[in-house]
Amino acid sequence: MHKTHLLIRYLFAFFAFSTLLSPADAPVPAEIENEQMLGINKQPYHATLMPYGGRAEALAANRYASSWCRSLNGFWKFNWVSRPEQRPVDFYRPSFDVSSWKEIPVPSNWQVLGYGTPYYRNAGYTIRRDWPRVMSEPPQDYTAYGERNPVGSYRREFEVPDNWNGRRIFITFDGVDSAFFLWINGEQVGFSVNSRNAADFDITSHVKPGKNMIAAEVYRYSAGTYLEDQDMWRLSGIFRNVTLWSAPQVHIRDFFVRTDLDLQYRDATLLVSAKVHNYGNQSSRERKLTVDLASRDGRTVPGASATVDVPALGAGEEKSVSVSIPVSNPAKWTAET
Repeated sequence: MHKTHLLIRYLFAFFAFSTLLSPADAPVPAEIENEQMLGINKQPYHATLMPYGGRAEALAANRYASSWCRSLNGFWKFNWVSRPEQRPVDFYRPSFDVSSWKEIPVPSNWQVLGYGTPYYRNAGYTIRRDWPRVMSEPPQDYTAYGERNPVGSYRREFEVPDNWNGRRIFITFDGVDSAFFLWINGEQVGFSVNSRNAADFDITSHVKPGKNMIAAEVYRYSAGTYLEDQDMWRLSGIFRNVTLWSAPQVHIRDFFVRTDLDLQYRDATLLVSAKVHNYGNQSSRERKLTVDLASRDGRTVPGASATVDVPALGAGEEKSVSVSIPVSNPAKWTAET
């Protein structure tokens, strides 16, 4: 046989052999094994809240029915691999074709839908104990020997309403097990660990009016796994609500409510503190914060209202204000009411 033909056959055989021995070798992100890394670009934690379109919406107290809220629950395009090295690293790019991917409902756990293995353990880890690492090779009888650290890649499109223009836009993941990276329109937004607490991201600079694309890369194991080991089924994925919401550039970022009864347990003092944050790039004017206590029928309780001045805020500045309201003989909490 001619030497050229031999060389071609050799190169083809070598390429085929190397392809079999070298599957996708995407690097494992350092963040998932860094116990100091609890998140990137996450908003500070705060009380559960939602801006509302008016008093009636606020009194109804249904966050997901707010005029400034859109749910991103539903079916997302989904890809699952058993090891991070095999994941499609460029899937977050708008040009990446996911049309052949299957879909998965959000919220859900991917194991109960046929992706990977659900397993239960009481005491002990389901990975090799090598803190804070989660990619170390465990014994061969561990499920994690083959499913070393499964990764779920999620994608979907969403719409931003036109009347949200000029406002601040946030996204909240109520629960993702156990760590995830987030992209909007191909731009990396952030990273989160802590699967049982909400993760908020400010995505104002990443979205545009109309159609947008969101991508999330979820890891089954992370350094946070060492803190979340407990008596439970070990399941993964975006397992709680995903919510898009909008707020004014200057708004109440956090609040705290305390109700102190007097020594006779008859009258009370309503104490409300609020952290007002300026998310804009310009200083804000002075404002006023008014707190009303409403009765069951939605009317303000007579005398149970107070107003406090909110000073001018520089760009990115936050101030705390508080009010104290005396309440005469309020309805008391009981186990039945």
